[in-house]
Amino acid sequence: MAKETYSRRDFLKRAGLATVGAAAVLGSAERSRAKPSASDTVTIGIIGTGSRGSHLLQIINTIPGLRVAAVCDVYQPHLERGLKLAGGKIPAYQDYRQMLEQKDLDSVLIATPLHLHARMCIDAMQAGKDVFCEKAMTYSVEEAREVVQWVKRTNRVFQVGQQRRYSPVYHQAMRLIREGAIGEVVFIRAQWHRNADWRRAVPDPSLEKQLNWRLYREFSGGLMTELGTHQIDVANWALGDIHPESCVGIGGIDYWKDGREVYDNVSVVYKYPNGVKLVYTSITRNKFYGASEQIMGSEGTIELTTSRAKVYRENPTRRSEFKEFVWSLERELFQTVAIGTATFLPEDPNADRGQWIEPEMPHSEEYLQLESFAECVRTRKKPFADVIVGYNAGVAALIANEAMDKGEVVLWPDHEELA
Repeated sequence: MAKETYSRRDFLKRAGLATVGAAAVLGSAERSRAKPSASDTVTIGIIGTGSRGSHLLQIINTIPGLRVAAVCDVYQPHLERGLKLAGGKIPAYQDYRQMLEQKDLDSVLIATPLHLHARMCIDAMQAGKDVFCEKAMTYSVEEAREVVQWVKRTNRVFQVGQQRRYSPVYHQAMRLIREGAIGEVVFIRAQWHRNADWRRAVPDPSLEKQLNWRLYREFSGGLMTELGTHQIDVANWALGDIHPESCVGIGGIDYWKDGREVYDNVSVVYKYPNGVKLVYTSITRNKFYGASEQIMGSEGTIELTTSRAKVYRENPTRRSEFKEFVWSLERELFQTVAIGTATFLPEDPNADRGQWIEPEMPHSEEYLQLESFAECVRTRKKPFADVIVGYNAGVAALIANEAMDKGEVVLWPDHEELA
């Protein structure tokens, strides 16, 4: 029987890679490039001007039509830094509730420790402000449910910092998946590996938990909420914006015996309703594989990073050929039949060198997400990374922590009304 060939040209034509142009299509996140007028400028207050908040503040300073109009932080050095980065001529607060009373604020950006997110989000919406909340969305599953309810109740614009949703690289990859370039998605693997202790220097021991909040359970969900939510969201997106139905995992404090309470390594497996599994790992003692996602299909694989992606082709065994092979074995007729490998030895990794996806990116995905948020505030459109996207990624991270703590399978919470 002749073996069906599947050439690189066929694959590239099917994947649409031969015509990938300078810019990826952002679908529903498409942005207006016209410079907003002064009257259309969106004002935003930054709640939390630590490392993340200050980083985003500097990006906001470069976005036309989005202006920082207030800063807030309980730690004076962070507040002073944020005020300086914002130009020094705006109100500065140590109590975010006072900031919410500022009449000329259209919106707030929340970049505080995780345990504060939900209360701040709800208070902001109740005060009539639109909200950009850094991921993970909330510290607990019940808080996530409550935030969703308040978004529906107040009809405020609410966006979560799942920034890959605004990356041209990821949009191009998702388009290829939808078009069948890698066949049916059958498995996903993702990892975020670092070689560092995740600890910040503190000027005084009394500030340890305030500045290293990520390491303590009363403030943080650890690696799963701080890192894993990004990549869980990619898996949810690749599978059609669904969420997992269960999770099992194991974690430990095995590398850094420094008093931390959150795991310094995690390995979890999610099961989705369609049977697809996501295997996720995060470690803090080796960075060789860095951060990436591998979306594996029946006819190829897409490997993604924040800067570029690569598509690999695969020639699957045809069902008819396999049936013929089984038929031959049953009749002791040992003839050559193409079954995908040359021998019965374990298969070598795919030798295909792949095709790069490298769309032009004049701005970072962080810039694009904040620019898009401002446009949603103006137009009242729902953000691409809306509250349900944040809920699905954040809750998935939280049930992983529960699964590791309990050493058992944890099911998705029964919040059907949020779907």
